[in-house]
Amino acid sequence: MAVGGLGRRRVYRPQALQGNDNIDGVTALLAAKDEGIAALVKAEDDMQVVAEAGDGAEAIEKFRLHRPDVTLIDLEMPSLNGIEAINQIRGEFPETRIIILTTYTGDAKVVRALKAGARAYVLPIRALVFLRQ
Repeated sequence: MAVGGLGRRRVYRPQALQGNDNIDGVTALLAAKDEGIAALVKAEDDMQVVAEAGDGAEAIEKFRLHRPDVTLIDLEMPSLNGIEAINQIRGEFPETRIIILTTYTGDAKVVRALKAGARAYVLPIRALVFLRQ
């Protein structure tokens, strides 16, 4: 059973991805310092990383361009932090599915990110397991 509708399915592709009929399954935007998560997601047959971002401002730009099924955002990023990025993305795209990547459990920042519209938070080591559910 898929959590939050993230199971296998054909998904809408914005113009930036049109013409690539080989994309099937869950698309993801990764805005995180941890490159290991990108490698794990890329290794999955039914998941595709459509973009990666090194900071919150870049995450917003790449979200607008690619409109992924799910966005994984680290709370601690340079320039524009994860909470600010979540606020801006959700302000433009209210139905966006965002998962917070954080090493902190029960932290006040996690609570603020959830209030900003993130759907869940997960420790980076558990991210792939969470996406596979």
